[in-house]
Amino acid sequence: MKKIKGIIASGAAVILSAALLLAGCGSEDYSKPLEIKTSPAVSEQSTAASTSEEKPADAVADAVEEEQTAEEQTEPAEESSEESAEEPEKESAEESTEKQAEETSEESAEEQEKESAERSAEKQAEEPAEDSTEESAEESAGLLDLRGLWITENAGANHMAAAIDDEKIGVFFILEGDETPEIYWVGTYKQPESSKEPYSWISDNTYSGNGLMASGAGTMEFTYKSGKLTYEVDFQGETLEVSLVKGEWDASKILASAFDSAPESVSAKVENVLPLEVLDSRWLYKSSQYLYYYVKLYNPNEDIVVDLPGFRMTARDGAGILLGTEDQYLSAIYPQQEFVFCSMAFSSDEVPADVEIQLIDPKDYNYKRVSAVVPYEPMDVINTGIRSNKLVGEVINHNDYTIDHAVVVLIGRDSAGRVSELRSTFIEQLDPEFPAPFEILIDTNVEIAEYEVYANQWG
Repeated sequence: MKKIKGIIASGAAVILSAALLLAGCGSEDYSKPLEIKTSPAVSEQSTAASTSEEKPADAVADAVEEEQTAEEQTEPAEESSEESAEEPEKESAEESTEKQAEETSEESAEEQEKESAERSAEKQAEEPAEDSTEESAEESAGLLDLRGLWITENAGANHMAAAIDDEKIGVFFILEGDETPEIYWVGTYKQPESSKEPYSWISDNTYSGNGLMASGAGTMEFTYKSGKLTYEVDFQGETLEVSLVKGEWDASKILASAFDSAPESVSAKVENVLPLEVLDSRWLYKSSQYLYYYVKLYNPNEDIVVDLPGFRMTARDGAGILLGTEDQYLSAIYPQQEFVFCSMAFSSDEVPADVEIQLIDPKDYNYKRVSAVVPYEPMDVINTGIRSNKLVGEVINHNDYTIDHAVVVLIGRDSAGRVSELRSTFIEQLDPEFPAPFEILIDTNVEIAEYEVYANQWG
């Protein structure tokens, strides 16, 4: 593995890998330009009816008729004269009695119907209220509550943890030997409104700091199901799913500034971002075995930082058969700045007929607004010179903070202007405006009529 693969942002790649539990050039033989391809990335939701028990009005009328019949049967037959005299009066009385019975029957029926309707209305009014109250009580008692502390199940020395309050969620790396939880995500939390599972919400990024391992994505999705909180972690082109369970951990060490809100959106809209440009590139086949290259990338955007830009190098023989391939990721490229990088790619048993570079499209979270990240001014290389078998010089850091790591690149050319030497080295602890010395070993058997030296922050 190349040296550059082991040095990433103060060991960030190595630390992250553990946290997630993922567990120069000699004489010139060939010098050719690279074929550049900028094609798209190669990487990469009853009402119960009431019934009344009323008696029919006819029942009252029948009772009246029976009483009239009984009276008629008890009167003597011989009193015909009296009957004749009394008949008009009797008929009148009978009519009156029948009328009163009918009125009584009608009033009784109307009253019973009215009482029945009132009872039915009261019952209907009471039932929904009771149902609503019961449903509300049951729903309130069963609401999901995800607030509290979360931790990787069966966590080892290196793991992830989270803390959720009423409005925000923080996700952290807990690393062995590091007392302070490393921030991965700080964003919004939306309290569930029911007990239904699974429950998911989209968290908006609110982190305003510059944590080494902090995600730059604008949003992040969290899902809760069967006691587990799951989400995805993205790093250097890899996507991994992480699951947490409720559990205690020492959240007192979280930085006080972790939950400060960002003044503006951290991520940029992809449709407004210009793609990176490859300004120059060359490759060399050295010592009949190794393929070396350099590439110069440029960020044409005015206010967008491209974090972890990447490209793929591919070499083929004359028949188009693959000789080797390698993906390489760099540090952030700030607006309208260049990044020059060189390295050995891989060994090859023959001279490549074709070598091409294909840019890897950054993911959305790799685009950041310059106002939301730490500003960066390009560094200068001064006092360079070739001394026997090495190139020496110093790097000046023009920023007001210490840069932990930087990569220094040498591109040598012969008198014909062809690339004859490619070398790089890494230096540490570049304090503001204080010269940081370096030296790069070179091959004394090659002609270096002129050379260029570049320095960029790394990590």
